[in-house]
Amino acid sequence: MKKEEFLKLGLTEEQAAAAAEASQKELEGFVTKEQYQALETQLAERNNDITKLKEAAGEDTKWKEKFNDLEEKYKTETEKFNKKMADAAKNNAVDMAIMAAGGKNAKAIKALLDLDKVTLKEDGTLEGLDLKGLKESDGYLFTQETTEIKGTGAAKGAGAGTAGVAETFEKAVMG
Repeated sequence: MKKEEFLKLGLTEEQAAAAAEASQKELEGFVTKEQYQALETQLAERNNDITKLKEAAGEDTKWKEKFNDLEEKYKTETEKFNKKMADAAKNNAVDMAIMAAGGKNAKAIKALLDLDKVTLKEDGTLEGLDLKGLKESDGYLFTQETTEIKGTGAAKGAGAGTAGVAETFEKAVMG
């Protein structure tokens, strides 16, 4: 996300800049949705080609074995790629939730969370993320909401009525 988007979420200028920088670092090496879909299409075509070659090889066991090895290799690589993409999406969602909750240091907060219990649903929401509990136990990691006391209601503070007390005391003593 960009700094402006973080500002719209209510973060301070400093938090928005830090979050935008962290977001950029985290997105390095990741592919866009369009690139991902293109890779998925390529992979599907490759799998289709392997199946056709396997059928064309017929009963030649040497070729069948090579095709089976290639098929297993591509399956493993596909699983790794899908896991990497899912992990990136989950980490970004967790970072966004931390920033939205007023987290000061996403890396430190994530270190205290059990991210294995957190899942990213299809609708983009996180299940199993307990930032409220962490905010209560480790509040220093989050920006604190402060309430300001405006005053006691006396016209000139606590000493406003002391002149009247002094006069009353003087009259009582002097008679």
